[in-house]
Amino acid sequence: MIVNKEEECWIMKYDILTAGFPLVEIMRKKRGVTFAQAGDFTGPYPSGDTCIMLDVAARLGKKCCFFGPVGDDVFGKVVLNRLEIDGVDISRVRVAEGYCTAVVFVRYELDGTREYLDFIDNSACSTICPDDIDAGMVAQAKWIHFSGEVISQCSTGDKRKAIEKLLASVADDSKVSLDPNFTVDISEMRDLFKPIIDRADLVLPSKEEARILLDTRTD
Repeated sequence: MIVNKEEECWIMKYDILTAGFPLVEIMRKKRGVTFAQAGDFTGPYPSGDTCIMLDVAARLGKKCCFFGPVGDDVFGKVVLNRLEIDGVDISRVRVAEGYCTAVVFVRYELDGTREYLDFIDNSACSTICPDDIDAGMVAQAKWIHFSGEVISQCSTGDKRKAIEKLLASVADDSKVSLDPNFTVDISEMRDLFKPIIDRADLVLPSKEEARILLDTRTD
């Protein structure tokens, strides 16, 4: 079979590409046990919203690629091993020497509500920078996915520049998706999200996230 260059380029494109923070979750075994109480935990479980999304997509047969830094530790290997086994391209993941992989502790109340205790600041997550974004690979992706968790953690400095580079590298014929997934509430939230919303083909907010982004109290 003869394949011309244009067709070959299309075949080689990723279905989904994203950038984010590999982390592990460690969970309370029983509901209703506070973090202040002595009790059992289970884990570590590979996590991070962008990692989870890509892992599921890869298991469904999609070609996926992930950018982002991970800690130089066993927890980082837990996440990367899971992604690689399930078929995600992790060739552009950077191991941040001297940094730990982010850890999030999770517990559930009896009614199902969750509480998080995270150790993200000063972890490998904090080192994401424009060099972590390969513009040429981004331009070959059919869908580029953005996470509100990542955006809100990357509001300043090189972290913000990394997100801006990711958005600027999206090809004209590619599509952009956004899961607002707020993890912090910062005053400039709408300003941070506006350039991505303006470019997005698909936005998946909860009601509360939509209210914040639209600055409204109604449904």
